[in-house]
Amino acid sequence: MLGVSYYMTDAFGKSAEIFRPILNKLPNNPELLYVAGASLARSGQPAAAGQFFAEVLARGGDAPEIHLGLGETYAEQEHYAEALQEFERAARMNASLSNLHYDIGMTFFKQGKLDEAAKEFDSELALNALAVPAMYQRAYILLQQHQAEEAIRILRVVLEERPSYGDAHYQMGKALLEQGDVPGAILHLESASKIQPKESYCFYQLSVAYRRAGRQAEAEQALHTYQELKDDNPRRPVLR
Repeated sequence: MLGVSYYMTDAFGKSAEIFRPILNKLPNNPELLYVAGASLARSGQPAAAGQFFAEVLARGGDAPEIHLGLGETYAEQEHYAEALQEFERAARMNASLSNLHYDIGMTFFKQGKLDEAAKEFDSELALNALAVPAMYQRAYILLQQHQAEEAIRILRVVLEERPSYGDAHYQMGKALLEQGDVPGAILHLESASKIQPKESYCFYQLSVAYRRAGRQAEAEQALHTYQELKDDNPRRPVLR
């Protein structure tokens, strides 16, 4: 239960630490086995997760949750064809499985197939109207398609459900800035930079918003922070 609790709060590293010594002792509960394997995958151990799910299947644990977890593991390793095969197997067993359509959507999204991804996120939302990750990705795609008003509407719901969602504040701020709502943009970009103080792109966009508001000193400070963070992480994407 401690491992599950960590997983439910997105503390995947701690969850994996708890589960790793007891992987071979877990009861044959598909949902629990999924959480155990997914905690490995989401804490940067996709190979270990893949091996775990393969072992579960080998001993007869043929459940949709296991195929979902194996698909997520393949997706983490950018083996998208194999991931989709596993998601299809899961769908044949339970098409209403939570996160299934979201994971399929993310697999398409990572391949740049935005229309296919949007359909899958809509399918996930049809099953769970408040699936926050699916809502966020749907809003992100709408922003890429220059449908800012609908994206902003969805992002407001996302932030009502999860006020500490840093990237949602960032995208909201960016969208409001493009719409000309500079004070609103600054409010959300400041929130994003506080929630994610190591993400350089938040400070870059904040510097732009401050400059448009005529707050030159704050714009320079935000740009300086952006440059420092970018120099500390030269291989990371810095603008979003």
